Amino acid sequence: MADAVCTTVTKLEEVDGVGLALTMEEVAVLRAVLSRVGGSVQRSPRKHVDAIRKTLDEVVPSFYPAEGDPSYLLTGTLRFSEMRKAEGLTL
Repeated sequence: MADAVCTTVTKLEEVDGVGLALTMEEVAVLRAVLSRVGGSVQRSPRKHVDAIRKTLDEVVPSFYPAEGDPSYLLTGTLRFSEMRKAEGLTL
């Protein structure tokens, strides 16, 4: 069962963050969904998706055999459009 906790992480500066506690099955589903996200890594929120996937890969090695991997059940993709400076959002 997924569990979330708000936390503050101190790096070079204080930033707000969220800590997640996930089961191995939930990690596999999250990885599967994140693997279907497309878009520009430099000019869209996709860069955050890649950072999350990289962190998951460093902490929890891939553990599902091909027949048990939930990514095989996904159809389609998600794609972020590139951000325009006029939209006023910073990434």
